[in-house]
Amino acid sequence: MCYYLYSGDFMKIMLNNVACECLLCTNISDRFKLFRFKLNEIRTGLCLPHKRKGNTYLFCQRVDVFLVDDEFKIIKIIRNIKTEKFIFGNKLVYYMFFVPTNKFMNAGVGDKFKIILNDNEKDILDTYNKRYLEKYLAKKKKILKKLEKKKVPNK
Repeated sequence: MCYYLYSGDFMKIMLNNVACECLLCTNISDRFKLFRFKLNEIRTGLCLPHKRKGNTYLFCQRVDVFLVDDEFKIIKIIRNIKTEKFIFGNKLVYYMFFVPTNKFMNAGVGDKFKIILNDNEKDILDTYNKRYLEKYLAKKKKILKKLEKKKVPNK
């Protein structure tokens, strides 16, 4: 029997016909707990919106970490990460997913997750994103402009 100690709601992420339930962690206590001190096998994942840095301190199992932008496009993948490691994403990262090891074996950088939300989860995510998404999109636009200028050589 599995008891969830989290107050968030579950969402489903899919990639290449492989699905994984993920808990949407938007409050401080859920973000602190994560997979810390969880000894039984991990079957669900965790979604942390508006997060680009993290750590695996006190995790008792290995996990895969997916750093994703606001359109759920994978920017960086860290597979089979050990405990007591730091995770750093670039400024384009908006979501961080912790999933069980080897759940998405065929995933690559540039692939896009398909997200399935029910009404309650959608409301929670929308209200959470209202606070942060506009600032993030403004920063993203500036960063992409700088990257485009670096790519185009001056004549």
